[in-house]
Amino acid sequence: MEKFAFINALVIETKQVSRTQIRALLDGLGITKIQFASSASSAIRILQDETFDLILCSHNLGDEQQDGQHLLEDLRTNALITRQTLFFILYDSAQQQEVIGAADLSPDGVLVKPFTAHVLQSRLTQALKRREHFMPLYRTIQEGHTELAIEYCVHAEERHPLYRNDFARERAELLFADGQYQEAHDVFAEIAAGESHPPWAELGVVRCLIALHQLDAAQARLTPLLEEHPMFLAANDCLMQIHEARGDLVAAREALEKSLKLAPDRTERLRACARLSLQLEDPAAAEEAMAKVLNTNRYSTFRDPQDHLRMLNLLLDGKRLDEADNILGKLERSFGEASLNVLCRDLARSRMASAKGDEEQAAAFALSAYKHLQQIGLDALGERLNDDTLQDMTSQLLETKQEEEACALTRERIRTAPNQHSLTAARTALRDLGREELAEEIEARLDDSAREFLDRSEALDKEGKPEEAVLVLMQATSALPGNPNILINTAIALIRSLREQGWVMGTANHAMDLLTRARQIDPENSRANQLIRHLKQLARERKIENAFDADPAAPGAKQ
Repeated sequence: MEKFAFINALVIETKQVSRTQIRALLDGLGITKIQFASSASSAIRILQDETFDLILCSHNLGDEQQDGQHLLEDLRTNALITRQTLFFILYDSAQQQEVIGAADLSPDGVLVKPFTAHVLQSRLTQALKRREHFMPLYRTIQEGHTELAIEYCVHAEERHPLYRNDFARERAELLFADGQYQEAHDVFAEIAAGESHPPWAELGVVRCLIALHQLDAAQARLTPLLEEHPMFLAANDCLMQIHEARGDLVAAREALEKSLKLAPDRTERLRACARLSLQLEDPAAAEEAMAKVLNTNRYSTFRDPQDHLRMLNLLLDGKRLDEADNILGKLERSFGEASLNVLCRDLARSRMASAKGDEEQAAAFALSAYKHLQQIGLDALGERLNDDTLQDMTSQLLETKQEEEACALTRERIRTAPNQHSLTAARTALRDLGREELAEEIEARLDDSAREFLDRSEALDKEGKPEEAVLVLMQATSALPGNPNILINTAIALIRSLREQGWVMGTANHAMDLLTRARQIDPENSRANQLIRHLKQLARERKIENAFDADPAAPGAKQ
């Protein structure tokens, strides 16, 4: 069929018979550009070099492979496929689809084997029609134009009533990702109150209430949702977050274990189970969870060296040096020279040396890990570097009597924290290790530095040197990018400049970036939200179109 002739397809299927059958079905639909992969790893190698319009992936990829669901998680998390690629999972039975589908990985389509050409044609037609309407939005999101993407959703909800809830959901998710939790809450609540009353909308309300620290209200809405949809795994995840936020770690782990029974191979849940088990002083359960993580990811191209480091720490805490040495060997053999791999390897070697009583080697490897991180910078590793790995490094530096480096690392973590969670973890790093006095000293130094910048800027402003005052604040944002007060005061100075000296798009965008960052670091800071609204209002007053989206050619922008 001509309407499918443009499609470039990848089929991921272990069985030759199934591959032959699927080829025949695709040929019958006019899809002739087809590649095949017999395993998850071979599919990943192909996807690292090519893009596809359609991926048909069997859920069962062999006893020693990832399943289709886990592969989809890897591909989306590591940006090997974009939202434009349609991903269909092929299940062996409807029962399997019902259980595994509860993992909420959102494939674009599901098919139960054996399926006919008519069924495939129908599902593919629906998915392509939907994608056509959403492609401009996906491109806008991919280019980083959040404000424009939100605006596009608002208009699309009116233009495409069939997909009104879908576009509203995209808008709410964009608002949530941008830290606008109250605004996202209002959108989700409006959808939840509609006739269709989709479970994901109710869950969206719950997620926003959790982010707004309204835990009682969140649980009140979550309880009936779970009663009606007990297999909704993302809802169980929210229940876990509520219990953990209240300090009820036993209940948090129980909620997590319900999800793991339904979808036992989800890496993030297993890691969370290990973390909670450690906090509950249950090292056996933590080790069991981490063993599953390592086993599940052993064939994944995206396996994380930090998982090996966590397992090594568990084994060393249990005085099982031979098993820990085996994990270290796997870490050394299985990972290349990428920055995160080198850092984890040196930390693991330092821990092993400490366990064997070699203080000199332990100190050398700990210092090597620290210097490597110092050389590349915390920002270079971004979200890939977990807070517990940084805590391990801080602990090991202190244990090997390198207090100055431990303090410098903690100071840098606080200085550059990208969000509230990382900031809290950084601030408690030394306190959790019993070094309260060092923690207080670091906080005092950073506060003094912030105060010095603000005082110098204020003095220059009083002297009638507003431009120099702004420059000092700009220096402060570079020196203290994780300080919300600095970010907000700098944004205020930039907004004042816009009002007094005229609109400059670069200045406006910079102010918005600073306020967005401040809101991400401190979601409860009302000043950031008020100033963002004020800045948007100022743009409207000046009749600035597509404000805060610098690329005028972005999809949906007026030319």
